[in-house]
Amino acid sequence: MDLTPDNIEFFREAGASEEFLTLIQVSPDDVNRNPVRREARCYVSHTDLDGDPEDFPPEGSRFLRNVWDGDLYDAYRQGDFVTATLLTTVFGKDRLNSARPRPELPTVEELGSTPFIVSEPRPQPDARENFI
Repeated sequence: MDLTPDNIEFFREAGASEEFLTLIQVSPDDVNRNPVRREARCYVSHTDLDGDPEDFPPEGSRFLRNVWDGDLYDAYRQGDFVTATLLTTVFGKDRLNSARPRPELPTVEELGSTPFIVSEPRPQPDARENFI
């Protein structure tokens, strides 16, 4: 199922950022995986878009909410490898870096290959404890 111009206009009227609208229109030939487009297609398939766009509640991950709001830097930080690749392919690292809310925050290059927020690893039980 493809998104129609009416679907895209509905998202625009519902408050989607231009960044979100750009991502949902990226051709599958241009990027390997596009979770933003996939989620928009789910909205169309599973949500009634005939109502008032102002009543449309975009749902999803922090990454998706950040893209909906146009916050590319935090979307990059909240995403995973697939979403980081999507954002850098479509917008470029310069645009993502210029979206930093404060210049002292790390650049996307400084965040490295793991753009998502990494928490401390949980201690793993010793596998030997599971043997009788």
